[in-house]
Amino acid sequence: MKKIIAILLAAMLLAMPVIVMAGFEEEANAYGIAYTINAYANKPALDGQVGELSYTQIPYVAGDISYAWDDGTDNSEAIAKGHDFQIYATYDASNIYVLVSTDTNNYHNDLFDGDGNAWQYSVVQWNFAAHDDFGSDRLEFGTWRNSDDGSLGSVSWAQHPAANEFIPEAGSNYTVALRDGRLWYEVVVPVNTFLGKDTVSEGDVIGLCLVMGQTIPGGSHIHSQFASGCTGDPGKDAERFAKITLGPAMEIPAAPAEPSAAAPAGSVAMHTAGTIIGSEKGWDGDGNGDQRGAAKAFDNDPATFFDPAEGTNPEHYAGVKMAESFILTEIRILPRDGHLGRFNGAAIWGFNGDVFDPATAALIWESDAGAEEQVWQIIPASAFNADANAGFTSFVYFNQKDHGDVAEIELYGFAGGSGGGAPAAPAPAAPAPTTSDPITLIVLGLISAAGITVAKKRK
Repeated sequence: MKKIIAILLAAMLLAMPVIVMAGFEEEANAYGIAYTINAYANKPALDGQVGELSYTQIPYVAGDISYAWDDGTDNSEAIAKGHDFQIYATYDASNIYVLVSTDTNNYHNDLFDGDGNAWQYSVVQWNFAAHDDFGSDRLEFGTWRNSDDGSLGSVSWAQHPAANEFIPEAGSNYTVALRDGRLWYEVVVPVNTFLGKDTVSEGDVIGLCLVMGQTIPGGSHIHSQFASGCTGDPGKDAERFAKITLGPAMEIPAAPAEPSAAAPAGSVAMHTAGTIIGSEKGWDGDGNGDQRGAAKAFDNDPATFFDPAEGTNPEHYAGVKMAESFILTEIRILPRDGHLGRFNGAAIWGFNGDVFDPATAALIWESDAGAEEQVWQIIPASAFNADANAGFTSFVYFNQKDHGDVAEIELYGFAGGSGGGAPAAPAPAAPAPTTSDPITLIVLGLISAAGITVAKKRK
């Protein structure tokens, strides 16, 4: 009976509008694409973001990707093969979650309804099946973001003949965010819409095929596909989908310990003594911006974080303001877990007044690499930029290279400096000894270590 229904469905699909693609290149790993994804305690928030400890990235290789293109422009094949995208996936007992991040080099989509040819535009076509399905037995739908007004759209092309109907709803089943020069397509799909059961567990295998569509207004329609079997020469064949094994649940590691090193002698903990300044709210794509403001970088809670509303925008920063001028003695930064690469460009700036401007502020220290793990990064004064730590009333964390997320910031210093950015005046000389005893003429030297110390987590 299942095969009869599949044949009828295939006949219906033949009546749908299609576009003839001038070229198709099959993936080298046809029929052999297989990956494992994990379950996490932190379920995705359907906000178009790779949340902390909530997704497994699928590390696809060139041989997993097929391409299809028409001849609307001379370079459509090159555009298809140059499309940059990342794929993330996870699951729970009842749902599969997938997030696709693509570049916006050819982002164009002026659709307002469920046109049958939506896959010709900048859209992701999602295809799910049982691991042993073949032919047209699959769930197939598309989601997109309108490039004119930002509205979201979706269309269902094929329902799995042995499963429940699935009609995607924005905010409940999918979202498409535009952020940091990329499109973030995210979906949550109940397993009973493409499997003959309501729940899944570790060890189950599903079929997955993704089509990342692009278009140029009046020009080419271009497809880059993770596993074929969706468009191009193979047609609609679920047998060619990637086989995704549902792996074990991943535990959330314990929060990193406080740094073991003592603060420099005589230093003031400015992050607790000063007034917090910067963005009251952070990134708000899911309505939680008030939980990601500047104060979260100074709340002594490694699980919270500052997430600027706009990366590399100097209007969005986190910092402290002191009642008088201070000179830094040490900087401690705990990177945001799950976004360790964004430690590249982490920086502390000093300035006076009420307005932060990187064009006039002093860049005291800046990271030139991402973090390898979420541990405290301890930066001594010997690693600061020469002559930049001259004494300021305000110190801010601002990343001019990357998005600028950070879990915790600690700043230590002592009162001093001119308050105007000039070097501090030398301290008065000590009174001459009043005795000729040679012991009183001994001079004590202070030795400071240079470089960055990494405080490891306690075992």
